Amino acid sequence: MKEVALYIHIPFCKTKCLYCAFFQNGTDQAVEDAYVDSLIKDLERECHEPRLKNGLIHSVFIGGGTPTSLSAQNAERLLRAIRTCLPLANELTLEGRIHDLVPEKMDVWMAEGVNRMSLGVQSFNTKVRRQVGRLDDKDTVLRRLEELQAYNQCVVIIDLIYGLPSQSMDVWRDDLECLMTSAADGADLYQLNVYDNSDLAKRIQAGALDPAATTKEQARMFAFGREYLMKRNCRRLSAAHWAKTNRERSLYNTLAKTGVTMFPFGSGAGGRVDGYSTMLYRTLDTYATAVEEKRNPLWL
Repeated sequence: MKEVALYIHIPFCKTKCLYCAFFQNGTDQAVEDAYVDSLIKDLERECHEPRLKNGLIHSVFIGGGTPTSLSAQNAERLLRAIRTCLPLANELTLEGRIHDLVPEKMDVWMAEGVNRMSLGVQSFNTKVRRQVGRLDDKDTVLRRLEELQAYNQCVVIIDLIYGLPSQSMDVWRDDLECLMTSAADGADLYQLNVYDNSDLAKRIQAGALDPAATTKEQARMFAFGREYLMKRNCRRLSAAHWAKTNRERSLYNTLAKTGVTMFPFGSGAGGRVDGYSTMLYRTLDTYATAVEEKRNPLWL
């Protein structure tokens, strides 16, 4: 069978972070319910197509947005539909934020087959986190990672950003030390981008936040992070991704880099089919209308 992967897009966020350029829709429960209805209908329509039905789906990545912001009920509905409709073989990743790691949600995710979590920590430092809109303090972040890992079911991956306001080299070193002592199985190290006219840029320009690191400072931070992780026998799986334990394989990203067929589902989802990059309708209403009319919601 031909290897394939799926990307499922959840275009909702409960809060807008100053550094994030991907905010699309706030969460309204009625809107969320309707979107999950459409997404499930789309999955149920497509799952009978031979190319999907007869493929060997090695990885499903549910990204966003913030997929963990879905209510426990909607997460259960979606995950159950995925398991019912698709011939899954390996990895089912759910992307999200630390603040959503509460028992009523984690119980659903684990019961419905999630075996990999990708979580935006960005920094463990409480001051740095709260300056850019992250809610939980350092101790809460570490505790919730432990609570997730205690299910003994899923690989736990975190994102760390270097170059944030007030994130000195000492703070960055502490972030890396926290990574190594935390319940995470691996991490991505991402460079901060300060976009023109973004909320973050405006706060820095107004003097409400310290300046972000310069490009040269970021280069030093990345080099330090690379050496720090390599000295601790972390495996570098891609330019910015490291595995701390043997549990992490980064299967979705590995498949994406090899050019396998990538079927997209959900408003704004991107994929690759027959060598062509694809994108589905980016607005919720056009996506929902296409699904209701039993049309492929392909953005032409």
